[in-house]
Amino acid sequence: MHSSQRPSPSIERTSQGLRPCAASHVKRSPMNTADWYFGLITREVDLDDPREKDLAQKFMIDALYRVTADLPPEARDAAAVANRFATGVASADDIEKERVRLWNSIKGRDISDEINVLRIRTAIHVLYPPEALEMHDAIDSFLAFWFRGGLSESKLCSFSESLWANNQSQRIVCGTR
Repeated sequence: MHSSQRPSPSIERTSQGLRPCAASHVKRSPMNTADWYFGLITREVDLDDPREKDLAQKFMIDALYRVTADLPPEARDAAAVANRFATGVASADDIEKERVRLWNSIKGRDISDEINVLRIRTAIHVLYPPEALEMHDAIDSFLAFWFRGGLSESKLCSFSESLWANNQSQRIVCGTR
């Protein structure tokens, strides 16, 4: 779903910055948390602009680096391989081999809600060349698997905050959920 088609996440401005707001009777789920981060990213990166696809890909790679130790052992090299590709050190064949290896590691379980499968699926997102992705769907899915897999929101939040620290109007308030 393109950002123009997606409802804007409910965000309130506080003296500390922006934070998601939800009525006290609304239970926050991994999906509406992922939606909030998607809204944040789409305010910073124009996912419709082919020149900004690399920024979105870099966001996913750098975020995954923050949780490498929390990934199953077979997925811990994904961010490094993707980063080597993004910097021109690795080839498209290298990321394809890593991506196929990870898909094979969850073969037959790829639709499971098992934590390790969800975390491997999160890692697989960084192993596609940006030009091969519809970036709205890629970011949306990356975040959904991130939260469904129980990866650290605090690490994602602090990384996002440091990434966009120069833009005070979009400052994130961590730990408000």
